[in-house]
Amino acid sequence: MSITIHIPGAKPDEIVRGLLAAQAVFDTAGVTPLQAAEADFDMEGWDIQGFQGEAPDNSDICDVWREADLAAVLACCEGWPKDKVPATAELELSDLNLRDSPAARK
Repeated sequence: MSITIHIPGAKPDEIVRGLLAAQAVFDTAGVTPLQAAEADFDMEGWDIQGFQGEAPDNSDICDVWREADLAAVLACCEGWPKDKVPATAELELSDLNLRDSPAARK
């Protein structure tokens, strides 16, 4: 599973820089993007329930997804005017594997 980011106005090389920064966060934490996304989702669900019961088993990695999103923004938007830097990279999981795309096979 891949990750994508959506930052309006970003050039392709800036997007790549953001993606690499996000992936570095996952690698440093020793988790996959999917594991981090699931942990963040589980923690949000626990929050919505008023923190009833025990914390999710994966609560120790719940911040990794948000840290990766922030790293993507900072890397992608390096050198941008502060008023142009978005609060989020809109980090998402994607089933798309660019290495398997028709363009990559040429």
